[in-house]
Amino acid sequence: MSDTWTHAHNAVGRWAWAYDESDLEMFADSVTADARVTIETGNGPVEVLRGRDTIRSFFGDRLLARPAGLPRRHVTTLVTIDEGEREATVLSYLTLYTFVDRAPQLVTTGWYRDRIVDEGDMWRIADRHVHLDVAELPEPY
Repeated sequence: MSDTWTHAHNAVGRWAWAYDESDLEMFADSVTADARVTIETGNGPVEVLRGRDTIRSFFGDRLLARPAGLPRRHVTTLVTIDEGEREATVLSYLTLYTFVDRAPQLVTTGWYRDRIVDEGDMWRIADRHVHLDVAELPEPY
């Protein structure tokens, strides 16, 4: 396994872990300062977010709207990485769960297409395309 593969895989995992654990600082640090995040559902585009501050604000607002103590898990699987020397393209599937009465409930499935870049101190997401298979953006579970 190459260093690029490891760094790219960690960048994808850091986003999910930080968001699920409501660590907004770690979450914001998982993207480049000029990152772009495109979110779409089965009905088409929902949001295009540009820049770390905008991304942090959008997802931070969703975290604030989430009921306290309600766990959620972004499960990223079938990760495919096209390696470059200082960047990588990553394709992966998403399965998102929330929990009701301590029982897992499927929220949505989908996929990510990421461009991860080496910024010297850390590899970060520079461009993330999120496709959710549901018709509408789910409530902030």
